[in-house]
Amino acid sequence: MLPLFCARLNRRTIVHNNHVIVCRSQPGPVLLDEKGNWTRVQGGMMNSEGLADGDEVLSFIALDLDDQQHLASKYGDQIMRQLIKALGLHIQKLILSLITLSANCQLYYMHGGRFYLVLREFSLEKAREKAESLRRNIDGNISLELSERSNSLLIVPDITMHLGVTSYKHAKLKELLQRYGSVIDVCAKINQELDMVLKMGMDAGGNKVMSWDPKMKGFIRLDSIEQ
Repeated sequence: MLPLFCARLNRRTIVHNNHVIVCRSQPGPVLLDEKGNWTRVQGGMMNSEGLADGDEVLSFIALDLDDQQHLASKYGDQIMRQLIKALGLHIQKLILSLITLSANCQLYYMHGGRFYLVLREFSLEKAREKAESLRRNIDGNISLELSERSNSLLIVPDITMHLGVTSYKHAKLKELLQRYGSVIDVCAKINQELDMVLKMGMDAGGNKVMSWDPKMKGFIRLDSIEQ
């Protein structure tokens, strides 16, 4: 079963804008800081502050590594683990350099080559812009240090990711809870959307940003929206 990642919205948090939660199956998502430290998120809590008073929108950028099967076959599991961590650190550094309000962003490692970036108070348009900036800057080589003693490096070339963007206004989150009547069902809907948009990006060949488009009422390629 796929891991479940979502904004957990019970009636109290909806009304009072208290918490943003990650919900997923064990062992849970992992928080990656700018120093490369991994911290298991206990109890599903993603952000102790969450959707604070005055926040009106919560946006998500989902990022998934392209050509994972090919890379795993070529380099093996150990190198893949190093690659995923190096990629996460690279993304974290890009967040700090590309996103002015980086304090409102939190990066989570989910599984495989997948990461989720949660952006508080970022509109859909701003999230799209940041996703495209991340895509362009991720495209390239990743250097892995194979041995500290020998200072040997492995250059993994042509690393790309496909990204998905979605956004929920506070009123929409309330509507979803009223419609589905269950926190679990709302979580499942958000998770399904993120899975779907990433699959669309993979099926389109990777190295693309797919985004929710309110006019089309569906996910389409970002370059199609801009044309």
